[in-house]
Amino acid sequence: MNPRVFVLTMCTFAFGSAAFIFAGMLEPMAADLERRREYLTPALAEKQAKGWPEITKEAISQQAVVEAAPTATALTRIDPDGERATVVVYLDQRVSKKGAEPFVLRMWATLSLVKASGSERTWLLDDLCTDASCE
Repeated sequence: MNPRVFVLTMCTFAFGSAAFIFAGMLEPMAADLERRREYLTPALAEKQAKGWPEITKEAISQQAVVEAAPTATALTRIDPDGERATVVVYLDQRVSKKGAEPFVLRMWATLSLVKASGSERTWLLDDLCTDASCE
């Protein structure tokens, strides 16, 4: 399979099936974090684990439900050695909170992916950027 097609497919799958659903319960959020670990480098998994308690606290206090779905993906770069790729993903986040009207937040994310050690087909998310400072 063409590695570029594989990377795009993986990104679409990751954002499409890993919808961020915070139903105001700690157990589903903890399970979501653990499920996502297999797609992350150890460094990014650790970074997300450190921030998860605050995200959980906010989701519970706001009784928030957030579902993210990709609307488009684009491969923007593959390093010459073929070990790192950069992909931009456009997505819609459907947000519901207690006491507020539901709304859709349209945003983008730049994903840095690296090949898993010893694998030709497995890519891991190494970094995620959602602001203008992305490289």
